[in-house]
Amino acid sequence: MELIMDKLVYDNSFLRAHATRLGVIVGVYWSGSFLCNMYGASMPLLGLLAMPLGLLCMFRIGGILGRMMAVTEGLTRRRAWRLCLVGHLLGILLVTLLQYVYFRYLDDGMLMRSMMETLELPEMKELLKNFPDEARDQMMEIMSNPALMTRQLFFYNIFLALVVSVPTAAWGWYRARLWGREQR
Repeated sequence: MELIMDKLVYDNSFLRAHATRLGVIVGVYWSGSFLCNMYGASMPLLGLLAMPLGLLCMFRIGGILGRMMAVTEGLTRRRAWRLCLVGHLLGILLVTLLQYVYFRYLDDGMLMRSMMETLELPEMKELLKNFPDEARDQMMEIMSNPALMTRQLFFYNIFLALVVSVPTAAWGWYRARLWGREQR
């Protein structure tokens, strides 16, 4: 992907355009990771690919961000972190849409069945003995309603984006220093 980086980044339209591109990349990687994780119960190899695919997104976005910082004048660390954070938050919108479609139309209760099988294990019964009944009922209600499940994952993804955007931006800063040295 060739990015046009000859502008100064003092106008917000430049940052919005690149945040949108980064958001699409994050959305595609995280959607792939989500689908690998969901289908990992029936195909174990896909379950093993879920976490590396999500981590690969961090390095890919950091590399793009580093190239932008090395080439573009005025892209400070603070603006780069903000660009990275907004890109992750826009990617979450794509992932949330996919999660809702998955839980509403594709899941067919597979997640609920696997959770019920897990809860029937003797060690889980022992663990849940001290768990309040209303909390157990609330968990079952969330697992059976696609909108509630998607909402829970949406807030989890926002937290994950806040946490992951810092090391992603740091990787971008590191790559910018390396890339800047290669150009000299």
